[in-house]
Amino acid sequence: MHDRMDDLPLILVSGQARSGTTILTRAIGTHPQVLSNNRENVWLRDLMAVVVQTIEDPSRVRQLSVSSEEFLQAFRETAFRMLFPKELVEGVGDVLALSTFTSLRDDMFEALPQFLPNFQLLNIVRNGVEVVSSRLKHAHISKAGDFRTHCVAWAHSIDIVRWFGQRPALKEKFFLVRHEQLLDPDSCRDVFARIQHRFGLDRSDACENFVFENFVSQNEATNANSPQTVDGAQSRRESWQAWSEVQRCEFVEVCGAAMSELGYEIPWIA
Repeated sequence: MHDRMDDLPLILVSGQARSGTTILTRAIGTHPQVLSNNRENVWLRDLMAVVVQTIEDPSRVRQLSVSSEEFLQAFRETAFRMLFPKELVEGVGDVLALSTFTSLRDDMFEALPQFLPNFQLLNIVRNGVEVVSSRLKHAHISKAGDFRTHCVAWAHSIDIVRWFGQRPALKEKFFLVRHEQLLDPDSCRDVFARIQHRFGLDRSDACENFVFENFVSQNEATNANSPQTVDGAQSRRESWQAWSEVQRCEFVEVCGAAMSELGYEIPWIA
């Protein structure tokens, strides 16, 4: 195993809830050259916020007993020890990359290259109609807000795409996956081949094989129309027919621009 883990590339999987982040995180973790903790680590984003708050405040910087870079390095090492504890690393052979999942806010994008200079971002997006529908049907998410709240949450999907699209120097650190690409065997193989090439990994079919074998949400394993199947995705796309006129108008108002930029049609106005 690499002596300094924080020197290895860190593949960060990111995306909105119900977009396929779990399956993508676990799939990339099956690659023989990737060590993944297969966990969602929202605390990593929160930790970054604390670091940024400190190093961007001159008065706080003056209070440090070490330099800003030493401060940053200490937090990096702490973060990696928590992401990849000794018991996870022990017995693992040589790997070329680490991987984990964390959701990112738009106020964290600027700090990402500074806090985690070796990051590679693997971001997944999914049709907004499907995501909003799915969020409404899952109690642990739906209780977080009303219809408009879930529309706003999905609309933020475009923020990270726009941010990296406007920074050519970071182009090679960003890879966009579409949920629908994972549903078709040919496109799924192609997308993982391109991911592996982008991140300097040997070609392996382990990732797409994991998707083919496991692309069903755990809490819906007995549902033939799981949203993680082609039929299930179609069912979610058609669920807008049960939305009220007010809800449809809200979706267009909040999500219309992001839907257009990401190339998704709004079915009732297409």
